[in-house]
Amino acid sequence: MANSFDDFVRQQTEKKQASENSTFSKEKELERWKAHLSELYKLTEAALDQYIQAGTVKTAYRKVRLVEQFSGPYEVDAMSIMIGTINVALNPIGTMLIGSNGRVDVVGPRGTRKLSLIRASARSAHDLISFSTGDNDELPSPPEQNVVGDPLVWKIADAPPNMIFHNLTHESLRDLLLKVANG
Repeated sequence: MANSFDDFVRQQTEKKQASENSTFSKEKELERWKAHLSELYKLTEAALDQYIQAGTVKTAYRKVRLVEQFSGPYEVDAMSIMIGTINVALNPIGTMLIGSNGRVDVVGPRGTRKLSLIRASARSAHDLISFSTGDNDELPSPPEQNVVGDPLVWKIADAPPNMIFHNLTHESLRDLLLKVANG
């Protein structure tokens, strides 16, 4: 029995240390969010590089103020893409959202589409959120968040109710810009 208790104490001590090491920090969360926004903007500029080099597309950044319950007010960059006389804005909405780790709205004269920061393996909203009808006594297991080896990536989110997620590539990003800019 002594070994069993020793193992129990060791496991509980390790769990406590892991919990203390993973304590939520709004500063770290905002840092992570800003880094993911920066990655999105770099991907966007890379997808448009030939047009930027030719001078037919221009990008600019402006500071926007967001307010979230977990952090209060903070500033991040929003990106504008000028294609001739058309302006498309990449507007950060926030992090710590239900079902995603961040969202950016892509807004153009012909509509708005959403980019979600989610696990790479997620294909639909069903992969992110679970619910119970209350018909059985067991609560469903929540979807795993930030699974090791399943990084967070930006994906194009279809509108509800389908909410299918599409990988964000140079081509899919240009198609998205075309939809919001030109219908």
